[in-house]
Amino acid sequence: MSITWITPFLQTKSVFTTFALLISTFPLAAHTVFSNLCNDTGLIPSDPRTMKTEWDGVWAFGDCAGMKLASGPLHPKAGAFAMCQAEALASNLTELVKTSGASDAGAENLGIARCDAEVGNNEGASVSVNLMGGPTSQFALGPVSESAVEDKLEWVRDCLRGWFKDEPPF
Repeated sequence: MSITWITPFLQTKSVFTTFALLISTFPLAAHTVFSNLCNDTGLIPSDPRTMKTEWDGVWAFGDCAGMKLASGPLHPKAGAFAMCQAEALASNLTELVKTSGASDAGAENLGIARCDAEVGNNEGASVSVNLMGGPTSQFALGPVSESAVEDKLEWVRDCLRGWFKDEPPF
């Protein structure tokens, strides 16, 4: 079977592969309760560095945000990016609360992340991305291996431990 995909940094690429099950989460969009904040993409426009929207006191990040990069395409969606965005926004909101809204911490989403992408057959590949380090996005794809899938699972386990303080059941 041939799979064709288009991404901001790969252009169009087709690969031939076999799989027992393919699950996709597209299209991504903000929840309908926020539809009045969305543009025609179904996302809430926000600055990719600060997560600020056109509305004072409203920020958007992660899957609900439409962050246009300087190079043109929208900021891609991945858990590793959402975590970086959340950390920068949390620093800024904490400082805003401490200073009664006088200033934020100046923290920015740098668009740099590493994640492990599953490619099938219980294998994956490490992907390192720098979205805002120049006129175009840069990325590096590591070798395909079984250890990348375990690395991804460990990242998920670490997130769950941090959020819920419990050991994940897998």
